[in-house]
Amino acid sequence: MVSEALDVQVLVRAMYDYESEDATNLNFKKDDVIQVLAQLESGWWAGHCDGRQGWFPSNYVQVLGDDDLDSQDEDVDVEGEDLD
Repeated sequence: MVSEALDVQVLVRAMYDYESEDATNLNFKKDDVIQVLAQLESGWWAGHCDGRQGWFPSNYVQVLGDDDLDSQDEDVDVEGEDLD
């Protein structure tokens, strides 16, 4: 069963790399930020990252809170490139 529609945008940060050969899954690297589109009770979530969309295991990510998003905004400029 898919979760109900979210009233707010949910973002998560990858805690580990995830690679799958299944074309319906979303591959990502540690520290990538993923927009969550749907959540299954089984623990598989649908998400969008770097122009790609697919399923991924929710135990590979951590939900970002408002404090996490504020600190991320300070580290990234308007075009999304690191300021370092």
